[in-house]
Amino acid sequence: DTQNNSDNMVRSFNVLVEGLLEPQGIDWSKGTLYIATTGTGTTNKGNCVLQMDDVDDYVLSSSLPMDGNTDDIVKTVVCGFTSTQSSHAWRSLRVHPSGDYA
Repeated sequence: DTQNNSDNMVRSFNVLVEGLLEPQGIDWSKGTLYIATTGTGTTNKGNCVLQMDDVDDYVLSSSLPMDGNTDDIVKTVVCGFTSTQSSHAWRSLRVHPSGDYA
């Protein structure tokens, strides 16, 4: 909570979702959180771009953390779009300025 926080420093945090394989890249646009994962397969949604719609509502109304393998909460945009590597498998993610796609 950063309300009444004059130095704008994060005072606490919450785990939003658990069970994803090596989430690395994240971006947020228009209430949707996009997550890029790595890994050598699609188990636990590895090597995917995922999206969580209305993420602010989940944070305010749900018990956290949520199970990342629940398809109605964490939706798969695409998986297996890059070759996987055993090392140096970083995933970066940015949402287009229009907010229409990652």
